[in-house]
Amino acid sequence: MSRHQTLEKSHGRIETRTYSAVCAIGWLTQRHGFADLKSIVMVESIREIIGGKTEQETRYYISSLAADAARQGDAIRSHWAVESHHWVMDNLSTPEQFCIGWPE
Repeated sequence: MSRHQTLEKSHGRIETRTYSAVCAIGWLTQRHGFADLKSIVMVESIREIIGGKTEQETRYYISSLAADAARQGDAIRSHWAVESHHWVMDNLSTPEQFCIGWPE
């Protein structure tokens, strides 16, 4: 098992993420037949928000990468940064902003 922890302070909260990656997953590949599956990653997040509220969340990922919690944690965070950018574009943009001389 590989473990990695990060601490991030921003947006009025402190978030601790613990990444755990395991490669002993033969049972899963046999049962579900995932091609090239090499590891499972669990991400435990604890968010402490100003005002005393605490939120906890656990997410699971399957991966074709070897069990390396630090590397997989970086990949997961990078992916969500892209997804967040897409959400902003989808929700703050209008089709008219992207029209480039469409024929009438």
